[in-house]
Amino acid sequence: MKKILLILFLNFTLFSIAQDIHFSQLTEAPMYLNPANAGIFDGYLRVNLNYRNQWAAMGQPYKTMAASVDGVIGEKKDKQSYLGWSVAAFNDEAGAASYSLNQAIVAINGIVNLDAKNKFCAAVGGGYGQRSANFSALTFGNQYNGTIFDQNIPSFENTQFNQFGYADINAGLQWEYQKTQKGFDRDDNVDIKAGIAAWHLNQPAQKYTNYTNEKLPMRLVGEVTARIDIKGTKLSVLPAVVYMRQVSFKELNLGTFLRLRFKNPTKTTGFKHESGISFGGFIRPGDAIIPQLLIDINGISVGFAYDYNVSSYKLATRGNGGLEFSLQWHSLRDALFKRIRELGKGSKNNTKATPK
Repeated sequence: MKKILLILFLNFTLFSIAQDIHFSQLTEAPMYLNPANAGIFDGYLRVNLNYRNQWAAMGQPYKTMAASVDGVIGEKKDKQSYLGWSVAAFNDEAGAASYSLNQAIVAINGIVNLDAKNKFCAAVGGGYGQRSANFSALTFGNQYNGTIFDQNIPSFENTQFNQFGYADINAGLQWEYQKTQKGFDRDDNVDIKAGIAAWHLNQPAQKYTNYTNEKLPMRLVGEVTARIDIKGTKLSVLPAVVYMRQVSFKELNLGTFLRLRFKNPTKTTGFKHESGISFGGFIRPGDAIIPQLLIDINGISVGFAYDYNVSSYKLATRGNGGLEFSLQWHSLRDALFKRIRELGKGSKNNTKATPK
């Protein structure tokens, strides 16, 4: 069994060298997809927390955690451009040797209002990552004494591994289209976002041993997401397509949410402040089927997802993929002093909603 775990750990390690951390609730981990998502939401401040436990049936699963904060600087009704910013941290750990990645990144996003319906964003980001492992926790076949694996028996294996750090650079572009149709009791919206991003632009060196100098290859990401309110109902459709490529590794995520609103935004102020539940299904063709549920109430969202593995790897995982949770908090435009700050001096009597 220990030999099997070692083989699996080495496979995990090789997989991690070639690929980045992974989430299935991609729309709830915006800073993982594209730095140009910084500040692109309906509010002033956003906090995201993510947790994923993948392949628990293997005994030594991936455990991935992420946290991010993003917001805006200088957004005013009469300004054509302003800035978005983000700070994010990631932790990923797997295997008997606790092979792990810790990373922190920051990003600045330039946001330009092309007109009342269109925005264009260009972002650049960077940070620092660190990889580590505890190879002393591994056992080998020649340490089996007939009854148990005894770590006091020399393995005579060369398990050299260097803990190392590296600088990382990324960039992204995004376009957003938003159209609002005014109604008596609520507004109906069509919101479409399309973006591309490149991670690890500097292809930082990965010095696992004194004799290796691997390069972390670029990860390319393309995403298209939308929200389409169905006129005359409390329903919305939220389709999404995300494609990622890193060297020969490719991943396609596609699916949709159906959203039911519990509470509409108030029409007396025009503030976008609603509650609802979204449920849907996503797939990674040839890999997993992913049911997802998202509940949001007054700026707080809680999400759940589960990967059911359908690839040939299901023989080892018994279909068990990844259990994932997300928590998001928005500082919404739901208070008068925030509206005054947004409109700027001299506009306190203007109650017209800010075009989004």
